[in-house]
Amino acid sequence: MNRATVLWAAILAATGFSLRAQDPQEQIKMLRKQVDVLSDQLVEERAKLLLDLKVNGQRLDPKDVMREAVYLTGGKLVEAKVADFFILEELKKQTGQGGKDPKAFIVTDEDVMTELAPMKADFETKNPGVDFWEVVRSQYGLNKETFLEQRKQAILFDRVFFPGTPKDWPDITKEAIKAQTQSDQGPKFIEQLEKATEGVDEKGNPKKLPDFWVNMMRQFVQKGLRNWSDIRYASNGLPSNIVLKVNDLEWSTDDAFTFVKKGMFVQDLVGPLTVFEALLNRDIHLLWKTRDSVDNAQPGTPTLLPVTPTTTFDDCPKALDLLFVPGGVPGTLAMMEDAQMLAFLKRMAPNSRYVTSVCTGSFILAAAGLLKGYRAASYWAVADLLAELDAIPSNERVCVDRNRITGGGVTAGIDFALSIAAKLSSPLYAQAIQLYLEYAPDPPFNAGRPETAPAEAREFLESMFGGLRTSTTAIARRVRAEFD
Repeated sequence: MNRATVLWAAILAATGFSLRAQDPQEQIKMLRKQVDVLSDQLVEERAKLLLDLKVNGQRLDPKDVMREAVYLTGGKLVEAKVADFFILEELKKQTGQGGKDPKAFIVTDEDVMTELAPMKADFETKNPGVDFWEVVRSQYGLNKETFLEQRKQAILFDRVFFPGTPKDWPDITKEAIKAQTQSDQGPKFIEQLEKATEGVDEKGNPKKLPDFWVNMMRQFVQKGLRNWSDIRYASNGLPSNIVLKVNDLEWSTDDAFTFVKKGMFVQDLVGPLTVFEALLNRDIHLLWKTRDSVDNAQPGTPTLLPVTPTTTFDDCPKALDLLFVPGGVPGTLAMMEDAQMLAFLKRMAPNSRYVTSVCTGSFILAAAGLLKGYRAASYWAVADLLAELDAIPSNERVCVDRNRITGGGVTAGIDFALSIAAKLSSPLYAQAIQLYLEYAPDPPFNAGRPETAPAEAREFLESMFGGLRTSTTAIARRVRAEFD
């Protein structure tokens, strides 16, 4: 009997339910409730892992860790919260000074599901047997609950800033659009939008702006609101108990962590770090050009989360046991052409015992010319493109070629880190770390590689990654042209 069977047997025994005595639909309802309970317990246990982290033997402030976790696993949610505050400020004006009925701005679950219904039906027709919400989780990194909340926000944003036709739009929307147009063309542009929605279409329905134009107007308003607002992140000196401040509105670390923790892929945050921390007498350096926090407020930086480096490129020790480059987009694409980053890697590689990466980080190493003639792994959707930079693509989860060690995507980070632990200490020590972590993956599906995943799931993700492949190829070829 496997662990899952034992667990479910224990649940059924504890609850006193008898599956045979119940209607099938009641069985399903009961099991779903139990799954929800277990999911909540799992969320809490994962969250606890973050509250006792140590780096170089020093325990990190739980508030700092929670806030970093929010930015790392919920970077998009932080930006969504900025929009949430914009909505709240304008909503107060419209229901206060503007005298609008607050009930007109209530967005229900039914509203969201009605909006999603055509997309969900089309997906299920094209992908029979594939769970829509599981794909949402893999594509957006959000669970169902959080995804629906974001959709509610999008609907509310339109009700607040784009009600009815352009003639009905509030002044702040029109001013933001005018600000994004050339010189004195703003009023004329608004007039054209209003004329485009006058009358009815060929079916007798009120005319609407094309979706393309509406999306562009949304971007104009978001940009205008950001330009006119005082937005502060952790890297702007906020105390550790505050994640975000927009004008006079604040998002506390406790509230933000509670909101994002259900959607966290905790292994992305603490997997390799936990393994590396278990390597006693090793110093960990978080390296960057300066010691200033790195976040999305700085053009050209590689990540959306504020991270405080511990050491600069110039102050880095002359020799390293391990030179490690993580992955992620769009950061990888930017760093493939970052002269200072590439120069640092070229300088450090000859004095590093192992030159390593996980996920798309191998493309940064390859862009520095450090994987020429070496076998290397990367994220499955783009791994073959390493050949553009003279590397030899490998489908291995952890690829070892001389002193170059590269890992595949996301979950491969723990396998990679254990391999490193074995080399820096011993296989027995690495096994002890693995047991300490109880790292014994037993996934419910054999779909973790494109070779084993169902064709429908693979084709769906391949279509999603088309733009990434195009951008990666173009950048790789530009970089490769400079090799000769």
